[in-house]
Amino acid sequence: MEAVEVVRRTMEKTGYAINDGFVYKKIPEAKYTFVHCSNVNDFIMNMLGNIEIATVITPVAKQLINFLSQPACRLIKPIEIDFNYIEVEPFGTCFDIEGKRFVADPKGLKPNSTPRAYVKYLYDVNRAPDPTKFIEGKTLDFCCIWNIEMKGFSLNQLSGYRLHHLQYKFLS
Repeated sequence: MEAVEVVRRTMEKTGYAINDGFVYKKIPEAKYTFVHCSNVNDFIMNMLGNIEIATVITPVAKQLINFLSQPACRLIKPIEIDFNYIEVEPFGTCFDIEGKRFVADPKGLKPNSTPRAYVKYLYDVNRAPDPTKFIEGKTLDFCCIWNIEMKGFSLNQLSGYRLHHLQYKFLS
């Protein structure tokens, strides 16, 4: 359990989190949003580059990777993805999809959760919102799904590769 605690503390200190067997990284420009970063295997292997961490986790690295790669694993508390929010600028502002409005520090966003995406859009209360970035994001989600399905893959065959991973890559 010492190895799990070392990984958890390191992830917390360096802005990483886990969800469904994948590792996420907090976006530097965002207050809440984490994005898909890597699989657990790559993340743990990179951690072995730190000699202090390596001495603790090397003996159990394979078991640790095996456990943390499982979507149902709760050795480290996973973040939850809240699909109702899209984080924008200024820092801490989110678009509430259900409420169809921008909110600063949304109360509906649970602790240990992340908005579905981060969009570089500057919300200004003194001008009418321009939904172009959000529309483009939704269109890219649809295009991405269409391209995957046209190549002969179904979404179920993408084993764990979630739509929000694809969405961020196309928005950035």
